[in-house]
Amino acid sequence: HARARLLCRAWSLQQELEEFEEVIKNMGLNMSRQRAMQIFAKADKDSNGVINMDEFEKAYEYLRAELTMQAMLELGLSTMAIVGALVGLMGFVGLIFVFIFFGISAFSGGSPFEGVVNSLMPLSSGAFAGNQSKVDPREKLEGAVKVVEDLLERLGESDN
Repeated sequence: HARARLLCRAWSLQQELEEFEEVIKNMGLNMSRQRAMQIFAKADKDSNGVINMDEFEKAYEYLRAELTMQAMLELGLSTMAIVGALVGLMGFVGLIFVFIFFGISAFSGGSPFEGVVNSLMPLSSGAFAGNQSKVDPREKLEGAVKVVEDLLERLGESDN
C-alpha cells in the first residue's frame, strides 16, 4: 500500500478519470477505456467522479490484479488451463496410487492373481534382461503363454 500512497501523492490527493488512465498507462497495462472506467467506478465509492487517497488504494489493488491476470494470459496460463493442469495432475497421482495399491495387494495376498503375477515377474524380467539369446520373440511369447496356462490350470486344480 505504500507504493499506492506514493503514486497517489504524485497526482494529488484526488484524481479524475483522465489522471487515473495516466496511472494505468504508466503501470504498463493494456486496458480499454471502458475497463478503466469500470475500475474507476468500482473505486469511486461516493460516486462523485473523483477518487480520494483511500479509494485510490482500492483502485490500485484492482490494477495490480488486472496486471497479474494480463501477465498470466500472456504466458498462456488462464484460470481454466491451471485448473485443468491441476485436475490432470491429481488424476495422474491417483493412478500411481492405484498402481502401487494393486502391486502391493498382488504380492501380499494368497490369491490366484498373486501366483500369476509372481510367476510372470521372473519370466518377464529374465526375457528382457537376457536379451543375448537368438530366440525368435514369437517363440518367447508362446512359451510365456504356455507357462501362464499351466499356472492357471494348477491354480484351478488347487481351488477344487
